[in-house]
Order: sequence, then C-alpha cells, then structure tokens
Amino acid sequence: MSFLRYNIVNFCLTRGTFVNPGTKYVATIQNGAEDEDALGWDGDVRTYLEFMANVRDIKGFGLYGIVWNGGGVTVTETLMAYHEFHIPIFVIVWSGRQADDKLSATNFSGEHVHHISKHDPASLRQTLIKYGLSR
Repeated sequence: MSFLRYNIVNFCLTRGTFVNPGTKYVATIQNGAEDEDALGWDGDVRTYLEFMANVRDIKGFGLYGIVWNGGGVTVTETLMAYHEFHIPIFVIVWSGRQADDKLSATNFSGEHVHHISKHDPASLRQTLIKYGLSR
C-alpha cells in the first residue's frame, strides 16, 4: 500500500513524488479491498478526500467525483465528498447496484450534483465538456 502525505507547500504523493505546479491533471485511485494492507474497504477515504480538497483549494486544481456502479460504501463516500468537502458529483444512472437507488435524482440532488444516463454517452460527454473535464 502506498501512503499519501501532503503539506501546504508541496504535495508529496509517494516516495518523494511531488505534483509539479504545471501539472494539469492528478488522479487519485484507492487500493482495492483485496489489498491485505488496506484499511478496510474505505479506511483511507477521508485522507484521500482531504488531500484532493487541499490540492483544489491551495493549488487551484479542479476536483470532481464520478459515481459508477457502487454499493453502500460508495454511497457513504459520495455523500462525504459532496457534503463535507464540497466536491461536485457526476452520478452515472443505471450503472448498477445500490448507488442507483440511494443517489438517484429523487434522493440526492444539489447545485453540483449531475445525473447522467449510462445509456446516453453523448450526454455524458457533453456534460464533461461543459465542466472542462473532457474535450
């Protein structure tokens, strides 16, 4: 497992790797639950969200979450990301599992919550372009 460290001057990712100020995109991907050293399925989520929010707030990076096919843990992580860290969320509808119900437009909405059908890739692409997340 790699550990995530950061401070307000430099953003050190792992083993002395820093985010270059000219970098345009940084992706943070969790270790899977199958990783024996992981802190459980979501034990490191708050650390990742804090890191990403700091990169956004201090360095001006864009930050968003895409929810595609998730269960109860994904729902909890999404709600934390949106409510505590003010991260815009793109929910891919009809992607499967519990996230479809719990994060539906009826149950989860807000100014920065976007629901996009899995069956409408053109709409997904246009929404991502609109928010500067794709070309």
